[in-house]
This record gives sequence, structure tokens and C-alpha cells, in this order.
Amino acid sequence: MTDPSLIPSNSQQYASRPRESAGIFMVAGVLIFILAVSALAGLIFYKQYLTKQKDSITSQIKTKEEEFNQTDIQIWARTAEAIDLAKQILANHSYVSSAFAFIQKNTLPDVRYSEFSFDAESKKITLGAEAKNYTSMAQQRQIFINNPDIASVAVGDFNLDKAGKVLFSVELIFNSSLLASQ
Repeated sequence: MTDPSLIPSNSQQYASRPRESAGIFMVAGVLIFILAVSALAGLIFYKQYLTKQKDSITSQIKTKEEEFNQTDIQIWARTAEAIDLAKQILANHSYVSSAFAFIQKNTLPDVRYSEFSFDAESKKITLGAEAKNYTSMAQQRQIFINNPDIASVAVGDFNLDKAGKVLFSVELIFNSSLLASQ
């Protein structure tokens, strides 16, 4: 009869069974772990490399700063500011000296000017004028109209003062050639 023991007599049945190999997921997991650890180690070394480079560049900058003379730098900065200011002034400057010479040359002896206003953008000069009489005023207007350097002439605001002189205003718009930069 058979032995009623609880341990099977055929223990070879379990021993002869082949071991299951590691699954594909286990291999993939180990590979991913190895890659992650390698990447982490690489990033740590790269960070140390960058830190060393930063320290090296910082020390080079400090060395160069110490080589500079601060007084010279301040002088150069002030000079650069002065040059920029001069460029700005020259860019915005209109040469009206030719307009003054023009007005002086083309004004009758019986006419004088008491006010002057210049608008560079529109090339317009507005003059407050005084003439001996209406005839002198009309002659002065005609001189300006006949001149090719003037694009437009407007005369207005006629009044007589207590002495009988004619007060008026003249608005001259010049051609671009007269007020060109020299």
C-alpha cells in the first residue's frame, strides 16, 4: 500500500522543473534604472564642470576689472555722453543764418522787424513788422513774392500805431534749398 505521508515521495517532480528566466519587464526595468543612474551621474559631473567654468570666468572678469583705471573709465563715459549730446544737438539744429542774411538783403529801408519766430519742421518764419506806410508794406510783400527762395508769403494783422506807422505780420515759408544744412 502506499505510504500515507503528507510529503510526496516523488520530490524530483519539483526539483526537475526548469527555473523560469527573468521576465522582459524585469530586464527593461534594470536597464532603465542603470540609464537613470548614469544620466544622474553625468548631470552631476556636468554641473561641477559648469561651476568650475563659471568660477574661472568670474575670476578672469575680476582680474580685468582690476586692470582698468576707474578714473579713465569715468572720463571715457563723460566723453561718450558729451559726444552723444553733441550729435543730438547737431541733428536737431537748423541753420537759419542764411535766412537772416536773406531777410537782411531783401528788406526795404522803410521796414523793420520787431518779432521773429522760426519753425524748422515747416521751414516757416513769422515776423512782426513795422513799415513807414502801406506803400512800403506792399512793396516789401512784393519783394518776398517775387523771390524764388520763398515758397509762400502771407501778410496780415494790419494795424496803425500812434505815430501812423503800419504794424503787420509776415509769414514766409522757404524752399528747402535756402535752409539746408551747411
